[in-house]
Amino acid sequence: MRVLVVDDHEDFRDMVSHFLKGLKIKIVQCASGNEAIEELKNGVQFDLIISDYQMPEGDGLEVLKFLASNKIQSKFILFTSYEGLQLPVQYDHFLGIISKYEFSKLSSLIIDIKAGCHATN
Repeated sequence: MRVLVVDDHEDFRDMVSHFLKGLKIKIVQCASGNEAIEELKNGVQFDLIISDYQMPEGDGLEVLKFLASNKIQSKFILFTSYEGLQLPVQYDHFLGIISKYEFSKLSSLIIDIKAGCHATN
């Protein structure tokens, strides 16, 4: 399983990556939505993308719009501290918005996805 972690805060990316490495998941980190979109444009495929919502150089919504408009099949989680966020984008592989204060919920979801993932990336 290959996961892209997108957040402008290095400490947060490192925390999520540390957890994922413990699950033997391959991780790529990006510091902005624009950087993540470049990875995707280069044909890199991910089973799951975990993205922050608000970042100065391309936000999580831009990443989600790129996935939807290019029909990319990666599962997507928006991980943010914003409450009550409504997204104007439809994306079949969107798993939801999880509060950054609910890391245990994110952890459980990743474990469930990994258990059901048959990709050998």
